[in-house]
Amino acid sequence: MYIKFVVEQQYDGFKLGACLREKYGFSTTLIRRIKACDGASINGEPRHMGNFVKANDLVVISTPEKDTSEKPYELGFEPIYMDDYLYAINKPAGICMYRMYPEDDANIIAGVLAMNERLGIDDGPIRPLSRLDRDTTGIILFARFPHVQHHLQMLHGYSKEYLLITDGLPPEDYGTIDLPIGKHDEKSFRMTCMPEGKPALTEYRVLDKCGDHALVLAKLHTGRTHQIRVHFLTIGCPLHGDSLYHVASPEIRGQSLHCHRVTLKHPVTGLDVSIRAELPPEFQAALQVCGLHLPSHIEQI
Repeated sequence: MYIKFVVEQQYDGFKLGACLREKYGFSTTLIRRIKACDGASINGEPRHMGNFVKANDLVVISTPEKDTSEKPYELGFEPIYMDDYLYAINKPAGICMYRMYPEDDANIIAGVLAMNERLGIDDGPIRPLSRLDRDTTGIILFARFPHVQHHLQMLHGYSKEYLLITDGLPPEDYGTIDLPIGKHDEKSFRMTCMPEGKPALTEYRVLDKCGDHALVLAKLHTGRTHQIRVHFLTIGCPLHGDSLYHVASPEIRGQSLHCHRVTLKHPVTGLDVSIRAELPPEFQAALQVCGLHLPSHIEQI
């Protein structure tokens, strides 16, 4: 992949490597890889990371990347957001992020490769910025360049909000759950809240209640495995349909959990970006079964 940009006045007199770190958030590792393959030029001439740049110089960077062994598998994905640096999909239930078994061709990475191929996008390897459990639906965000991936994962990050249905009511209509999470045991996929676990913080707001069910908006401040599922189980209101931590429900495949909104400061333009994903039909069916209603407008937490 190639990145082209014209040096802005504020970077006049910077070394090229420093300019890449400041402007685009390039990691030290990536800069070393570019240096190793002579992947930088200024005004059409090969240059090194220690060379100085001037305002209005044209810089071209070739970003070396590892090959992916995954093959495209058509799953009908369409981007719900796309620009020159990022894109997002609305993940359906029942599909794992990665190949779990040799015969498991239907996975998110393979489906995104097929989508990109169909749309004529040649961005090289797939770079997910997050992952969702097999039966969790909603937004997965991808970076189109490695420096964008580094910038968001290591430097600035982004905010994710989820919609969920609980069996049982949260103790408060608005609250935070600040409980560390660790593995239940080495032989299990289950996680649990435990004092020796890793810090985990979830903020939430109840949107609607009916009988013993609640529709909740939750915001993650950390990203532990099964964090929302374990946190709400621990406070006495497990997720509706969650067969691993609670009981299955016939109208929805797996837990009623949907990544509803992602917000971020764009790593290149600096603009505020908000991405939303529509609820899948099975989540809407679960709302109906539980007698809950989705507000027409949902304010951010």
